[in-house]
Amino acid sequence: MNDVNIALFFYSFILLITIYNYSRQVKYSLMSDQLFRYLAQVTLLLLVFDFLSRFQGFGLPIYRIFTEVGNIVTHGISHLIPSLWFLYLHFKIYSDTERTKKLYKYFIAISAINIIFLIITQFTGWYYEIDAYVYERTILHVYTHRQRFDFYFCSMLINL
Repeated sequence: MNDVNIALFFYSFILLITIYNYSRQVKYSLMSDQLFRYLAQVTLLLLVFDFLSRFQGFGLPIYRIFTEVGNIVTHGISHLIPSLWFLYLHFKIYSDTERTKKLYKYFIAISAINIIFLIITQFTGWYYEIDAYVYERTILHVYTHRQRFDFYFCSMLINL
């Protein structure tokens, strides 16, 4: 890990903490405000675990644990950012809390499927493998990117 990555991590972390704290000062609490705060929280969490997953290739055993845990959490919740973004946009466009809450069950199902695949990946290496302390993408890694792309694409469609 080089100095630029470390500097970007701390800059991003400070920026996200500032945005999150500013968003908490809002006096009223609409669903969009809550979704925005969840989005900031998940992004902060992903930033920390992504930082931990960058210790690949270092020889000490603790770095392998950092890499394993970082990759599990990163792959486990990385789809939450586009999911929350979609819900945020949906509420901003339609301003209907009940209509937006009805979408939760679909995103929970997608999360459950993703976690099942992630658990299976630990034994089969479908998404990734960590061999000799080095992270390698495998056959289903494209699926994780496709899933996020689909969420962003649907977010663009509801804006039309």
